Amino acid sequence: MLACPQCKGTDQVVKLEPYWRSLGQDAEGKRDLACPPDFKAQWQWPAGCLVGAVLLLSASEILWGLALLVVAAVTTVVIRYRSTQAQEARARWHTSMYCRHCDRPFTPAEGLAS
Repeated sequence: MLACPQCKGTDQVVKLEPYWRSLGQDAEGKRDLACPPDFKAQWQWPAGCLVGAVLLLSASEILWGLALLVVAAVTTVVIRYRSTQAQEARARWHTSMYCRHCDRPFTPAEGLAS
């Protein structure tokens, strides 16, 4: 059993996800304790930049084509980073614990083994 890292109690520690599901729709903490939203990756910008870069490079516009390739690469990296961050936040939420005494969520790594 895990103890809350703040109050050191074990009797009010529950898993966050089932506790959140048990709350009523208009409960005070329902919105604050909700699972982080999933990141909706929108690949239109990098794909459009890539197509534009190919067209510009084929038209011998090397500088503009390379600039669009860089934009496509940077937006792809940013999208992947945000997607990974959202997945990690959701995974952390699914494994989190909640102390009903302190009204504080915490990860099992933060919890104190009793």
